[in-house]
Amino acid sequence: GGKKITKVEISVDDGKTYIEAELTEGSQQEFGKAWAWTFWEAEIPQGLTYNSVRSRATDEDGNIQQFNLP
Repeated sequence: GGKKITKVEISVDDGKTYIEAELTEGSQQEFGKAWAWTFWEAEIPQGLTYNSVRSRATDEDGNIQQFNLP
């Protein structure tokens, strides 16, 4: 629907906690015309061990799309 991404979060503990990422390129798309990728960056605290990464993106209507990497 052309809704822009307003927040991206990642988890390395199977979704128990999430770290908010910084939105970068593509995050300034116009309302209703957000058809391109939105890039993001996040720092994982040192010392954490993890086997998988989860991410979830929230759009300007509050819809959440979750993605899990093995």
